[in-house]
Amino acid sequence: MELDEILRKLYSQNKITMLSVINTASHVSIENYGRLDHCVHTGFCCNTHKGKLIGFIYCITNKELYFQGNSKRLLGTYMRPNKSAVFFNDWLVAQASERSNLYRHCISYSINEGIMNVVDLSNIIKTNDGKYIVYAGKDEWDKFTIIKGESNIEFPILEFPIPTFYCGGEYKFKLT
Repeated sequence: MELDEILRKLYSQNKITMLSVINTASHVSIENYGRLDHCVHTGFCCNTHKGKLIGFIYCITNKELYFQGNSKRLLGTYMRPNKSAVFFNDWLVAQASERSNLYRHCISYSINEGIMNVVDLSNIIKTNDGKYIVYAGKDEWDKFTIIKGESNIEFPILEFPIPTFYCGGEYKFKLT
């Protein structure tokens, strides 16, 4: 499934539509760790019925959706797995510089070319209306853009309410 379709469904505010996407996701585990490479956080999270926060990460390389506990980031956060880590849920959220606590951010993704436009952040600011503005030098963005053919599909960088789903065996999510 392409990233634009995933984001549309995750942010639809329709729980059944959300479930149709999150139940396609694989848990980040030792079995699939080798397939992960260039990834972007969807910005979407949910809670399980036991109160565990789950975040969803899209792998550009293999066009698959993954989920991981305690993974809450903004839409577009550029992520790479830490393949030398002892624990397989450790991500290298690529930082702008070693002295910075700011992350690298993907501001756009071209589906046709498979290319991510990743920038080194200089700042992230949350506005009064709940939106985020990403700054890289003199440039600023408040949207994540997917380039698909001749179209630009834009998604605002926001925090949405976090839904709760029942999470049973085999990591399948259901309505609570």
